[in-house]
Amino acid sequence: MKFLSVIITVIILTLAFSVIGFFYYWAFQNSPLPPIFTVFILIFIIGLIIALFYVAVERIKEIKKEKDDDLSKY
Repeated sequence: MKFLSVIITVIILTLAFSVIGFFYYWAFQNSPLPPIFTVFILIFIIGLIIALFYVAVERIKEIKKEKDDDLSKY
């Protein structure tokens, strides 16, 4: 049950980042800017998603290790 909030947060943020990435891809697809900008934006969005999953895995490991969740103290 403690992991549910972490998993839901990861799913919601992944969907949000994906929608933002798709929007930027769509917006810059017909622009006169060089395609390298689109590539940089997509790499940035993918990097955010990877970092999000890394932090979620580390948080789940931390919750498993401790009996008392430190965030539940607040």
